[in-house]
Amino acid sequence: MLSEPLAWVVGSVVLYAAATNLAWAAEVGDGRHSMLRRARMISRDPRAVELLRAAYLLGVPVLALATRVAHPTSLGLVIPASLAASVAALAVVAATVIAIIGSRSMLARALGWTWRAEAIVPPADQLARLALVALLLESHWAFFRAAGLSVAGANPTLAVYVALGLLAVEAWSNPALRVVHDGTLGAARQARTGALAVMSGTVFLITGSSISSLVGHLLVGVAVMALLPSPAQDADREGAGSDVSSVEPTIV
Repeated sequence: MLSEPLAWVVGSVVLYAAATNLAWAAEVGDGRHSMLRRARMISRDPRAVELLRAAYLLGVPVLALATRVAHPTSLGLVIPASLAASVAALAVVAATVIAIIGSRSMLARALGWTWRAEAIVPPADQLARLALVALLLESHWAFFRAAGLSVAGANPTLAVYVALGLLAVEAWSNPALRVVHDGTLGAARQARTGALAVMSGTVFLITGSSISSLVGHLLVGVAVMALLPSPAQDADREGAGSDVSSVEPTIV
């Protein structure tokens, strides 16, 4: 039982829920308890938070791989199935970019913002950040897909949707993310991350490769960074800076 990917995923979701709810309690509580005070200190240290996120998102899949709980094939650590599959995956990536740009345009119109897509060259530090976040998220999503494959391997499509469902439960367990959905920009950014997760799973179904999913993630991320306003600019326009800073790592 404990050697099954699904058991590891359930355990990691429980761990994530416990950690995020502790951090939330530390922020909204009076801080009288010593454990809550320590949790508040950690949650307000950006470097500590980033290290803990990286350890969770990448560390669990790597540990599962090292202990042979997950097989490289189930994680998608293979080359794409064929050239035709790669071309089809690129079509999915292009459709994702169009959907994200289109939804952002409609959001700007609904809020009365004057906006049009103007291509820029993303700074090197933002590209490096994108690459890191894409690697962390894709590793995490690949491990959840491995858990889905462990119970629905005969039906890869079902396995991917099982993984997406588990990811939704994981996100819902974080009270900070639930609060973020009360803000327009926070909800939009989380929807964008959800679109990336769906794109990643679809590319995996087409190619059988999480490497292709990572490449697709990077392509979508670069396109979004080049064509859409930065999160800080959006936050300034809506007057909701905390709406941006409180969300989990996303592509922008």
